[in-house]
Amino acid sequence: MKIFLRREGGQIPTYCPQGIIETDDLPSEEANQVIDALEPERLRSLQPTSEMPDAFNYFIRLEKADGSIEEFQCQECDLDSKAQKVLHQLINKIQRSLRDC
Repeated sequence: MKIFLRREGGQIPTYCPQGIIETDDLPSEEANQVIDALEPERLRSLQPTSEMPDAFNYFIRLEKADGSIEEFQCQECDLDSKAQKVLHQLINKIQRSLRDC
């Protein structure tokens, strides 16, 4: 699965890290955690809360091997702890890859 991820907001709203992560490029255990935490059914069932100032907002686009694409927008506080942890890890990977360029 290919994941396009962009994070906006937070205390420095002008800094918006974004990038693409391929689950095939991750170690299998990590890939399984990512796929489980970002399961489309889980993301579709999010109940948005009211806008929170300085909260992180995520734009997530999932492209599966069959070519199907699903897009989601959510605020960090709407996610369960598993999804929050995975998104933080993915954003950290994206930030490291940007520094290495």
